Amino acid sequence: MTAKFFKYNEDDILEILLETICKENDFYELDSKGVLLVNDKDEVTFIGIFDESYDKLKKIDFDEVNQSMEYNGTHDGSGFSSLAELSEALKKAIDTGDF
Repeated sequence: MTAKFFKYNEDDILEILLETICKENDFYELDSKGVLLVNDKDEVTFIGIFDESYDKLKKIDFDEVNQSMEYNGTHDGSGFSSLAELSEALKKAIDTGDF
C-alpha cells in the first residue's frame, strides 16, 4: 500500500473532534464549540463545550475551563506533548476509525 498523507489546519482538527464527540454522545453539533490550546511547553489540549444555549457557548472562557478541570478523555489523559504527536494521533484515528 502506498503511504497516504493528511495535513489538517486548526479548523479541520476541531471539526473532526467536535463531530466525533457529538456523534458518540448524541449531541447536536451546532450546540458545540471547541478550541485547541498550546501551552509554553508546546503541549496541545482540546477543550470542547456542548450546551443547548448558543448564547452560553459564546461566553465561555476556555482558558478558565482549562485551568479548572482535569483531563477526561478516553485515552491516557496526559495530553499530547507536541503538535507532531497530535498530528500523528489524528492520522492514526482516521486510518483506524478509533476515535
